[in-house]
Amino acid sequence: MDINVLGCKYYKIYFFLRNISKDILQQIKAFMQAKPAIAYLDETIGGADLEIELYIKDTEELYALIEEFRNKFSDYVKGFEFLEYVKEHTMKYLP
Repeated sequence: MDINVLGCKYYKIYFFLRNISKDILQQIKAFMQAKPAIAYLDETIGGADLEIELYIKDTEELYALIEEFRNKFSDYVKGFEFLEYVKEHTMKYLP
């Protein structure tokens, strides 16, 4: 499905966290799961601690989500990176 047809953009955000307890991680997950724009939430080992994939209308909505997250969990956010996926390719393995 082409999300550009829907007027959305596809982003991935990598969060680098510090001093995380299981309780704080549960609060972060609950915060993320309450956001309808977030499609995937992954805990990772190595690199970023948390990755989210989201479909949103514009970069202002992206910045608002990041700012809200940083304000709520400022003691635990070491940093973040985000990527915009402009085009997603698919492969067909069978003729």
